[in-house]
Amino acid sequence: MTADTGVEREETYAYLPIFQKWMDDHGIEHHVVRYVPKRFKHWPPYFTLLENCLTNATLPSISFGRHSCSSKWKIQPQDQWVANWEPAQRAWAHGQRVVKLIGYDSSPADTRRYAHREGHVSPLYDYRYPLREWGWDRQRCAARIRAEGLPIPIKSACSSARRKNRTN
Repeated sequence: MTADTGVEREETYAYLPIFQKWMDDHGIEHHVVRYVPKRFKHWPPYFTLLENCLTNATLPSISFGRHSCSSKWKIQPQDQWVANWEPAQRAWAHGQRVVKLIGYDSSPADTRRYAHREGHVSPLYDYRYPLREWGWDRQRCAARIRAEGLPIPIKSACSSARRKNRTN
């Protein structure tokens, strides 16, 4: 599942059909989800992370060391999609949890992201981090992606913003 904030890098949007084809060729279901605001405190209404920041005259929360934009623009839309997914509804009806596989690797940057999420408990989900379980860092992930014949995707804008913030 991919959560689209509406302001990903052009390279990210160009990569989606490449990855979608690979997943289709391997019989892997894939969905792109987006946050859809329902109520607006300020005008004009917004439908992307950038529009949200402009409407509310602020920067993304990552600029302040928080992660609420990830929650609002990535986690919530994914959770909402899963809430309407029949296999999840069946699992929850039987008192089971849905397993969420999260792609944090073992590199220092993702270790910090993992530390932020570590210990998060949900009555609906069990969280697993397979790349961390396997000890794969970003270089090992890139090697595997290349081995599949795919180009290496660029880093997300959030991690680039964090890196830029730390150096300024």
